[in-house]
Amino acid sequence: MKTKIKGITNWAECDEKIKELGKIEFEIKKKEQEMTDMIDNIKMKYLPEIDAMKKKYEKMYQEIKDFAIRNRSDFRGKSKKILNFGELLFRKKPDSIVLQENQEKVADMLLKMGKKDCVKITKKVLLSKLKSFSDDFLKKIGAKKIHGAEELYVKPYVDKIIPTLPEKK
Repeated sequence: MKTKIKGITNWAECDEKIKELGKIEFEIKKKEQEMTDMIDNIKMKYLPEIDAMKKKYEKMYQEIKDFAIRNRSDFRGKSKKILNFGELLFRKKPDSIVLQENQEKVADMLLKMGKKDCVKITKKVLLSKLKSFSDDFLKKIGAKKIHGAEELYVKPYVDKIIPTLPEKK
């Protein structure tokens, strides 16, 4: 006794389902665009206010820094001064190095000078080169080939299903 498989039974039904997929895809993109537009509008509404607040913050921050630097002696040899609403801290940033040449050139010069401890040599396997080797060889080196499988993709022609897209406001 054969059990009847429910679902699509012919190509015409399949084409109709693809048409429905296209409509859903279009509606999803439309809603996502509406959300993006709403978010952009909210950002634009608050941007001038936030910019003004940021400028005020930066100016006030700089005023506090300038005052603290001018009155460093009030810290009495310490790096921290605690006030009622916050604290001021003097911290020394660590030294940093900026290369005047590109990294490869500097690395080559260091290696020529015998400064191997200053250069990190990274080993990286080129996976694309291993594709030509047998499964046995790959197993010996601790690798495994995963063979690509054929996969079906459904691509509705949204422009045929919804021929005239509404104008963006």
